[in-house]
This record gives sequence, C-alpha cells and structure tokens, in this order.
Amino acid sequence: MKIIGMILPGINFKKQKKGFTLIEALVYIALLSLVLVSVVTLMYWILDNRSKTQVISEVELQSVLAVDRISESIRNATGINSPTAGNTSSTLSLAMADVNKNPTIIDLSGGIIRIKEGAGAVTPITTSRLTITSLSFYNVTRTSTPGSIKASFTATYLNPGNARPFEYSKNYYFAANPRGY
Repeated sequence: MKIIGMILPGINFKKQKKGFTLIEALVYIALLSLVLVSVVTLMYWILDNRSKTQVISEVELQSVLAVDRISESIRNATGINSPTAGNTSSTLSLAMADVNKNPTIIDLSGGIIRIKEGAGAVTPITTSRLTITSLSFYNVTRTSTPGSIKASFTATYLNPGNARPFEYSKNYYFAANPRGY
C-alpha cells in the first residue's frame, strides 16, 4: 500500500468507504443474469422433454393395447369371414365359437379403432387422444389352414394446438392366426 501511495499521492487507501463500485455491480448483475438465463433454459428443456415423453408414452400404450386386443380377438376366432384370402380391407370380420361374439367385427371410425362382438354394442379400442389412420387387414391365409391376418395402422397423437412437443406418430405392424377352436 505504501508503494501505491507513493505512486499515486493523494489517495488514502485506509479511509476508503466499503461498498461496490459501478463496475463491480455490473459484473455481479451480468453473472446473476447468466445464471438465471441458464436455469430458465434448463427448466424449459426439462418440461419440454417431459411433455414429449408423455406424448410418446400415450401413443405407445394405446397402440400396444389395440394390437393386443385385436390379436386376442383373432387368436380366439375359429375363422376369418372378411377380408377373403389374398385380399386387404379396413374392416375385419371374424367367426367366433361363442354365439354371443359371432361375428366379431373390428373397424376404424372417426380415427378410433372399434370392436363389435355379435349383437353387442360397438366398443372403442383406442381413445380420442389418438388419431388412427391407415388401418389395414391383409388376409394371408393358405389353403388347409385356419387363417392368418397381417394388420397395420398408424397412430398419431391428437395435437389440437399444433404444439411442437406434442407431435408424435408411429406405424404398427403385427400378425395373428386364429386357433380354430
């Protein structure tokens, strides 16, 4: 301090008031702003990814449930009424051993996969949170077999606000054979 006092006479370092200079205050504000911007960006990223994960989970869950329900109906069938062998249709009609479930019809209406068992009411398989498109049943039955169906559909999350994290669509393909009970 004595050396600085000799170089800069008239400055008494011992009697300076405690506090911040303008430059120190600006540096602290800049650092605080940088930290706050980083935290807000991180929170936005976390919430965005959480939303996207929920959308993917919803599509996956509903689609897997639909695949399982359709496959179960095909496996429990005694035969395939339509589409006929070698043909494709958006509606599947299955012959069932249980007269209360005969015929079982699976189709697509208003973006929802539905099932009707016998004279019962039409029941939705998927929810209105998804839009199902391109439901297709292809009968690949060979002669002297109870039958075989290849099916496919596209499931898209219903995104009325067109928000970016809520956009998700996936194609599903599966096959099942009637057991012929």
